[in-house]
Amino acid sequence: MKHQKLAATAADEVETINIQTEPNMTSSSMQTSITESRTAGTQWTDPTLCEHEYARPFLAGSRNSGTQTTVIKMEEKGVNCCTLHVRLSAADITTNSLALLYTGLPLKTFRTLLRVMESLDNPLTFTMPVSDQVLLVLMKLRLNLLFADIANRFGISESHACNIFNQRLSFMASKLKNLIVWLPRETIRATMPKSFRENFPKTTVIIDCAETFIQRAKNLKTRGETYSHYKSNNTGKYLVGIAPHGQIMFISKGFGGRSSDKAIVEESGILNYLLPGDEIMADRGFTIDDLLFPLKVKLNIPAFTKGKDQLSEEDVTETRRIATVRIHVERAIRRLKVFRILSQIVPVTSVKKLSKYLIVCAALVNLRSDLIKDDDE
Repeated sequence: MKHQKLAATAADEVETINIQTEPNMTSSSMQTSITESRTAGTQWTDPTLCEHEYARPFLAGSRNSGTQTTVIKMEEKGVNCCTLHVRLSAADITTNSLALLYTGLPLKTFRTLLRVMESLDNPLTFTMPVSDQVLLVLMKLRLNLLFADIANRFGISESHACNIFNQRLSFMASKLKNLIVWLPRETIRATMPKSFRENFPKTTVIIDCAETFIQRAKNLKTRGETYSHYKSNNTGKYLVGIAPHGQIMFISKGFGGRSSDKAIVEESGILNYLLPGDEIMADRGFTIDDLLFPLKVKLNIPAFTKGKDQLSEEDVTETRRIATVRIHVERAIRRLKVFRILSQIVPVTSVKKLSKYLIVCAALVNLRSDLIKDDDE
């Protein structure tokens, strides 16, 4: 009797295989054959069902031949694949690689930031935990995800995710701006790397401008003010100033891409921090000697060839020395652009929040490891 049952089971499975390989098979008959093969005891799982959480309910099964779909419990079909969406939370960030991917911060720094934000008086009334709100903001800044995607990951509505981001971003910008401070001259000298101590010991700040693409506005005046001839696109432009050891000490608000480097330096307020005897290092585009002369501040920029056949040997040597250490401000800007909200196109509706993006991202960059490591260390 036992041998007969085994033979019958084998016959059923062979019959199922024959049904699946028949030509001109319709979709309904194919579904029937798959169902029959699963009831035969097979535990085959389609790997594509496990790739994306939000795709599982649509792949699980259909209600009819129309567009409406319903979730079918996969256990009933003999498939070992869970279809429940797992809600993301700050507790799920458990490794350095995940922390850097979603927040741009090392895991230890990320957890410290969460503890600090949770200890502050919370003026917001959202039911979501503060740690998850902070993670939501950092994920938006780091990956520039759609709010629909963020809402799906956190198990909330899209409008709720947008409200949390806007209000929590403003709160974080007001608190984290204290991490962007102009250091005293004594501190700058004490933390100066060897590369600066040898050639430019009086350097106080290295400055440069960066640009972020923005969506082209319909208003012609706004479009003209934001058009950058350097980038051949509509951009938001901002000034970044770092200490010789790499910490961001100053970041301006966003200006239109049409603004010149000199105009941004004059209007950003960075001149108010300079003292007589300080030295600024910048690129050739910063022709600001007339602004610095009344302040008794020296400007170190690469030499120009204008009016000369070629640079002298002394100018070439000086230019090379400046370029060797000035590159660090480019590295700091590159750390800012790790946050993809600053390296991708900013919608017109979000341009007013660009200054808040800059403050929070610059503060997060300062929370990372040292940008310049001294040879003596």
